[in-house]
Amino acid sequence: MLKMKKLKIYIYPNARPHVQDNMEEEYYNLVPFSEKGIKDHCEVVSAAEAEYYYMGQVSCGLPLPDKNEFKYFDGNEERHIIDFEGDWLHKSIPDWLRNSIVSVSSGLVFSTAACTAFANSTVSFNAL
Repeated sequence: MLKMKKLKIYIYPNARPHVQDNMEEEYYNLVPFSEKGIKDHCEVVSAAEAEYYYMGQVSCGLPLPDKNEFKYFDGNEERHIIDFEGDWLHKSIPDWLRNSIVSVSSGLVFSTAACTAFANSTVSFNAL
């Protein structure tokens, strides 16, 4: 079996964990950057060593994070990863995330000025 190289990621201190990590067992490890996904596929490093910067998960009922909350964002937009929970249906993804990696865990289809997402979109660690 081919051993995959672990991604070197910096996790922002204010990164929200995945809601799935605290739900029923059937939802545990459903998304790439879940607690287990990070443990299995990533090496958590300092910002200076990072290949990618993880911004956490956005879900309904919580305010959308502001770009200014992410110290290393400007100049590294394409190396920033953020997850949108499936309950984000019919809500906009901000333009400031235009060049970032956006994972949407739902069966929605939407288009904004910033990006287009397709039904059942997924992120593969091999694609990064």
